[in-house]
Amino acid sequence: PPAPRPQRDCQFLLPMPALEAYANKTLYDRFGLADASPLRVWAGNEALTPHVKGEAQACDGSFVHGNTGVLISPKGGTLDGVDLRLGWDTAFPSTMKERNQPAAAYWVYPGTVVTLAFDEPWDPARGAFGVSVDGLAVGGPGPWTVEVGAERFELEMVGGKPKGSAALAAPTGPWTIRISAAPGGGALLLRNVAVGEGAFATPVLGRGGGRASLRILGGPFPDRTIVASNAPPTLSVPPEIKPDKEATPHPKARIKLGAFAALAPKSVREASQIGGCSPLWLAENGIPLGNPLQPVELVKSVGKGAVALQADAFFFTASDNTDPSTNGRAYTAYLDPWRSCAQAAWVYPGDAVTVAVPKLGSLPADLGVLELAATSLVSEPGDAVGRVHAEVDGVVVYDGEVALRDLSPLVQLPLAQPIRAGAQSFSLTLTTPSSAPYLLVTGLGLTEADEALAKAQASLPGVGGQAIGDAAGGGQAGKMVFDVTTLRIDPKNLLQPVYFETNPGDGAVVPFQGPSGPGLRLTSTVAAATRICPGRFHVDGAATARLHVRPVRVQGNKQQTLRVDATYFTADGPPLKRDDGKPFQDVALLPSAADWQWVEVPLAPPSAAATAQMCLRFAASTGEVEIDGWEVVGAVRK
Repeated sequence: PPAPRPQRDCQFLLPMPALEAYANKTLYDRFGLADASPLRVWAGNEALTPHVKGEAQACDGSFVHGNTGVLISPKGGTLDGVDLRLGWDTAFPSTMKERNQPAAAYWVYPGTVVTLAFDEPWDPARGAFGVSVDGLAVGGPGPWTVEVGAERFELEMVGGKPKGSAALAAPTGPWTIRISAAPGGGALLLRNVAVGEGAFATPVLGRGGGRASLRILGGPFPDRTIVASNAPPTLSVPPEIKPDKEATPHPKARIKLGAFAALAPKSVREASQIGGCSPLWLAENGIPLGNPLQPVELVKSVGKGAVALQADAFFFTASDNTDPSTNGRAYTAYLDPWRSCAQAAWVYPGDAVTVAVPKLGSLPADLGVLELAATSLVSEPGDAVGRVHAEVDGVVVYDGEVALRDLSPLVQLPLAQPIRAGAQSFSLTLTTPSSAPYLLVTGLGLTEADEALAKAQASLPGVGGQAIGDAAGGGQAGKMVFDVTTLRIDPKNLLQPVYFETNPGDGAVVPFQGPSGPGLRLTSTVAAATRICPGRFHVDGAATARLHVRPVRVQGNKQQTLRVDATYFTADGPPLKRDDGKPFQDVALLPSAADWQWVEVPLAPPSAAATAQMCLRFAASTGEVEIDGWEVVGAVRK
């Protein structure tokens, strides 16, 4: 390292312009990754603590890799006689944060090789063999090489990111994938490594978590359709037409997008990393003009109804090259009714969009988790809640509400029944309220449950052998399902629905079950704007639902209130009554309270109600609660 420059107090700056591409701020500005710098600093034989911001440093043996260099705060406040050394983090993976959530960082540094070893040959039942790799380029260009046995291919820059794939001969014995970065080039931050081909590829490293998956959106799926049940909403784009004064063979004009500039291709790409995508179209007297993703030069040179969507306006020509500002024709913006965009799908406010797959094909494994990811545009999701309804071969495998803000970066929803080989068709419908933002659904897939979750599911009474795709099929009579997924739980800590025997009119005490076995206590953060909804059940009349809860931590030192409410739904899903801020019961809780208490919710459903759902939240604070029991007594049914 260069000679350190004393700063204030016990801080020293090492200017490192050659490593600025690896600095925390650079990686955050480019990729949205926080605390991601892989640079490490040693003082003598002692490793300094990374990612400690300058204002938090206090002669504590820490450092932060900032955009001006490496700011060090040595123990004792001095570097006299200290041998400073710099190097890369050798942990694999190292750590970082993505959208404020802990994430793994798989670095391939210049001049190094990452090797993935597989002990078993490729199973032909998993389909054709291939390898795909994609990542982020940091610190300069490649080349980056992928070797699988004696075969190799190089990653190419696609949309500013290194990507590559190849169909290869299936290994007949143990095999390896070697990913190397050339000396003197840039580093590769791996995002995904998958084996298999197309939608049936299985992630083995990266965000896929090493679990088998089937990508329906967000990947090249061979056979899917996107259908909406209603017309797109009307756009309120200002109709003012402004002539373009640049001299060209024919007149041109612009119409400002106003608030809908967030749907222009540039904004969509910045928000979702999906290029060449916008739902905005322009019509002349109700007749669509050209594809709005055409280049500006086509509008200038040819015209004839050419349209180019710029950052904040339609740049266009009339169909006959007359002046759009004086030809007396009506030019109106509208939304693409097909809702398809590259490998993603649009869901508009107040929409109900179905993604259907008539033939699933050969599944890579038993799939027990539904994954859904979407980017919000035009407005923020706030507290808006959508509804997810999924079916396999006509059997409902998931039906419930999802907070739309949780779709970014990803929500994972455990299915009521796993999907096994033999399943034929799949469909998912996402319904959003009129208050929802515009959603670009960038990921939809079915994923293998992790090992702990699969074991927990297999241990539930009566569940074995009832997976979708088995010859037996269907569920068992006399069972109710309480879905204990929550709106704000870490996707890594998924809980399965709890099955239990009951008869109409009976009450049932239900312990939560999950990866740790029966009696698991669900701990989750509850905020004033977040409702945790442990489950949904059938109800035919007056009943009483009770939760066994206790506070773990309450923000602040004042007495807080835990609110419990209920929502009722019709048979086809729409809510009859939402939480209106008037809880059924307020429970006073002190921050130091440690006693478990039963919280009762009297249920009086409207006559049209088919199911009920109970939720809880803090009225004016944030904290954590534990739930270990649930009881419903009264007019409930199987």
